[in-house]
Amino acid sequence: GRGRANPIRFMLEETGTPYTENFLTSKADLEKLRSDGLLMYNQVPLLQIDGINLVQSDACLRHLARKHDMLGKDHAESALIDMVHAATLELRAVCLPIPFMPLEERAPKFFAAVNSTIPKFLGPIDKLLSRSDTGFVAGGGVSLADVTLFESVCFLLDFPFTTHAWFDKYSSVKKHVDMMKSRKQLGDYLKSDRSLPFPDDIYAATVRATLS
Repeated sequence: GRGRANPIRFMLEETGTPYTENFLTSKADLEKLRSDGLLMYNQVPLLQIDGINLVQSDACLRHLARKHDMLGKDHAESALIDMVHAATLELRAVCLPIPFMPLEERAPKFFAAVNSTIPKFLGPIDKLLSRSDTGFVAGGGVSLADVTLFESVCFLLDFPFTTHAWFDKYSSVKKHVDMMKSRKQLGDYLKSDRSLPFPDDIYAATVRATLS
């Protein structure tokens, strides 16, 4: 499923990096990776690239960003990209556990985020984008922060119990989402069968059985 690897998928797609996915379907699959010494901290996701067994999702993202010059042209751009990227990860982390909660707790938890965490981060990012001449977070091209912001918002918009009315106030973020969807690599990916569905109860049960 999507999990913490989904922003990595978006980066791989945006950069045109070929990849093959191997999904864990049992605890034995995870134990095999551990016994083979591939997981530095004994947890996934794992990105095997350039002869490196990369763990920690942010380390994977930053490796791809460094490789493809997506961290800004100077220290000022890099700092801005870092701040927005960190915010998207924090925003995503608040909502990531919701599909694993009891059904009756999911909508209240999401709308609590709509009233607190989401405006805390998307509000300032919306203002930042409103001042951008290019539509990107920093400079004239796509950065790590653009990709992770796009993935995070796509994730939020996929929650099944919302009309997206909460999103209307973030007009500049909406424009950014539309711009990112129009990019060939990401646009093609989202229309393809490689794009994974929103986590359902079967997926949640598999994750619990595999990672517990």
